[in-house]
Amino acid sequence: MADAPYTDNERYNLMPRHIEELDDDVEFLVHLGDLSWAKVDKCREGAYDEASTIMKKSRIPTFILPGDNDINDCNSMTHGEEMWTKYFASFDKQYDHSLNVTRWGKLNESFSFIHKEVLYLGLNIIGGRPASNSEKSFRHSQHLERIRTIMNDHLDDFKVVVLLGHAEPTAFHSDFFGGDSGFISIMEEMGKPTIHF
Repeated sequence: MADAPYTDNERYNLMPRHIEELDDDVEFLVHLGDLSWAKVDKCREGAYDEASTIMKKSRIPTFILPGDNDINDCNSMTHGEEMWTKYFASFDKQYDHSLNVTRWGKLNESFSFIHKEVLYLGLNIIGGRPASNSEKSFRHSQHLERIRTIMNDHLDDFKVVVLLGHAEPTAFHSDFFGGDSGFISIMEEMGKPTIHF
């Protein structure tokens, strides 16, 4: 799930219905970010609150990652970060679940866990143009360092890697995905099948 709710129809009809109709055998849910449309909602607190209220209706343990409309596309990135943290940070903690989730310290909006021999990496890799290239580069380097540590420490504990994040591999994220020490190279080196949502 991602890029919703953008409109009143999504906010008041489609998303609540989608959340309500989730199958009972779903073990967890991840929203990949953009819980409002910054261009229209102007990063007003009410939009974060409304999206949070919808997501709290999920019976399923739910994780939420930031998207560019949640933080970067706001007139004030600081305001976007404050609102995202207030309404969505560590969202899964309100559920009683058995997933052994690891938060990533200063990057605590990112997380990882192994479930049924699959390593899930939920990362703050935001789509669109970064608000700060230095912040983005630092965050990406920290993510790569953490991924390599996790994979080295748990290589025999999983067979597949699932990367969850808002961004697709574009030029804005070549420092994360590309190069000799990038995500793709790490996956090739480790020899684990990988899918990116």
